[in-house]
Amino acid sequence: MPLAVGSFLGRVGQLLRESLWPEGDAWNLWSEPRIGSADEQQIESNEVAERLLKEVLGAAHAELVQQGYIDVLSSLSGNTVYRLRIREPIEVYKNGRREAGRLCVVARERVPAADELLVKVLWLRTSEAEFLAIGNRIR
Repeated sequence: MPLAVGSFLGRVGQLLRESLWPEGDAWNLWSEPRIGSADEQQIESNEVAERLLKEVLGAAHAELVQQGYIDVLSSLSGNTVYRLRIREPIEVYKNGRREAGRLCVVARERVPAADELLVKVLWLRTSEAEFLAIGNRIR
């Protein structure tokens, strides 16, 4: 695993520990489930996901909020840009023009929208060929 990816994954784990377990509590995957309604847990999950998205994207997060999308430059083709929106198929632009088809990649389970978007951004940045092989092309 490249060092940058390992460092990133270490930071993700740290953020999750800090947000899910108060200071002083041990990281324990088998700890008792949190008390509270499913709605409260979903709200908390969404807040944690949004904080992580904001930290990882940095300045690009402000653009995402303002524009409603984030562009990811292709590492395989210098003239291709992937435009990602929350819970929407991915638009593909080549030479500044939108392609007719879009890419669809969704999680098997329901996850916070910010987590889903972050996974797509990181997947495209680190393993674009795999992402393209897995993504469904839709019209």
